Amino acid sequence: MDKKTPAGGGFSSPWLEARGLQAADGELHYSMLIQWSDEDQAYLVRLPDWERAERVLGPVSHGDTYTEALKHGLEALEALIASAHKHHETLPEPQTFAAA
Repeated sequence: MDKKTPAGGGFSSPWLEARGLQAADGELHYSMLIQWSDEDQAYLVRLPDWERAERVLGPVSHGDTYTEALKHGLEALEALIASAHKHHETLPEPQTFAAA
């Protein structure tokens, strides 16, 4: 198992954990959309919660494979959180879904 993957399968980051920016279960609770682009011949990564808060516009990263795009998307998300923390900005509210 990858050292960044806790037992539950979520992404874990020592930097985020040290700053209390991850939920107790190690999950970030932000949505990530990964879609194939025929035009770019790559998987493009979008962060809808950050787009909704007008903190990013459009794709934040990409990858030649889905796994590479996921890795780059998580790195972009970590960088956005680090930047918000550095500049004392509030983080966007994650959109969550609950069963009816």
